[in-house]
Parts: sequence; structure tokens; C-alpha cells
Amino acid sequence: MTVIYILNAKIGFNIPLNTSYIVGTFITIIVTAVFFIKAVKNKNENIEVDVQLEKETV
Repeated sequence: MTVIYILNAKIGFNIPLNTSYIVGTFITIIVTAVFFIKAVKNKNENIEVDVQLEKETV
């Protein structure tokens, strides 16, 4: 929704709303795909994304 707003708003790109929906959908799909591709790459390279925290002793 943020991408669509930026594309459509007068302070953004001022693209018509219907076009903004189409372009925004493609941008969202591309960004989501890049995110998951990067996550799989990090997992394959054994980069820790979840770090176990040590419990503090009181």
C-alpha cells in the first residue's frame, strides 16, 4: 500500500491510481522475491539469522 501511495500521491510520482496499482503490485512482488532469495542465500552460506541469547543470572 505504501508503494501505491507514493506512486499515486501528488508529492510522489503523481501516477493515475489504476496504473499505480499495477506498478505497485509488480514492485511488491519483486521486493518480496528479492527478500526470499536473499534469505535462502544467507541460509545456504550459514549466516546466522536467529541468534540464541544467553539467559542472564540474577
